[in-house]
Amino acid sequence: MNEPSDDLRVTPTDAVPPNDKAVALGAYVLRFIVVYAALLVATAALSFWLKLEHNSGLSMAVLIAAAYFVAAAFVNAQHRAPDPAERRTLAWACLGGTWLVSLLMVGAVSLFNAAPGELAALRAQFTPTLIGILLGAALLISLFQLLLLYLIYGWGARLLLRAGARRTR
Repeated sequence: MNEPSDDLRVTPTDAVPPNDKAVALGAYVLRFIVVYAALLVATAALSFWLKLEHNSGLSMAVLIAAAYFVAAAFVNAQHRAPDPAERRTLAWACLGGTWLVSLLMVGAVSLFNAAPGELAALRAQFTPTLIGILLGAALLISLFQLLLLYLIYGWGARLLLRAGARRTR
């Protein structure tokens, strides 16, 4: 059968070596937030100018690109993939970063584009049922984003590490 080549397999033997010293993850999270925000603004601008629909699929692509950017930076600087504690911290902090960027962008768009009275009219439409539906959707999307971040900072980073090792041979 068509089995994947040995070069692309990431096995438990690629385990992360013990972490001898603590790595400051704040710089990686900040890098994620900056790259994520810049890519969101760029894709929103392109979508607007090209008259394309900006949907959640495009936002997920932005999330994946920003996370792989950070995973590659981590692997290049540390010469290893994040250990489980670092992966958990990176995933949760970057998820918080997506929320921060999203809330700031929604706030900015609302403040600069809303006519007087539009926000009050919009606020009046928010019933408890609608709020529950929106919170449920946000939770589901956040869980999917968290799963992607865990995958990228674990398996994806190990794959980047192996690819880098093959290039240096």
